[in-house]
Amino acid sequence: PFRSPDHLQCAVDRDRIIFGGGYIGGIFPFNDPMRYVYGYYPKKGRFVNVTAFPSSRLRGNTGVGVFQRKWYFVNGNTAGHGQGIRTTSKFFDRYDPILDQWSELPDSPTA
Repeated sequence: PFRSPDHLQCAVDRDRIIFGGGYIGGIFPFNDPMRYVYGYYPKKGRFVNVTAFPSSRLRGNTGVGVFQRKWYFVNGNTAGHGQGIRTTSKFFDRYDPILDQWSELPDSPTA
């Protein structure tokens, strides 16, 4: 479902693996952040486009975790590889796949 992903992050939520917060396309070092979060169902061998990142919160190199059926995306870089401190992000977001709802959380203390 995506071409040439880079710094792709993943976490497990029950029967699927969540992919998001990487880079896709663009010209190094100004790679484009992935716009979508995907789910991969290993037993079915199938990818599903689950949701789009909010446009104001796009970034790559993002940490991904799952806790109590909610997905968390933390930090990252808004302008591709190695662009330095000016493009690192302290964003911390939660996605609820049951309600299909994003929430902005307080920024992380460090990027």
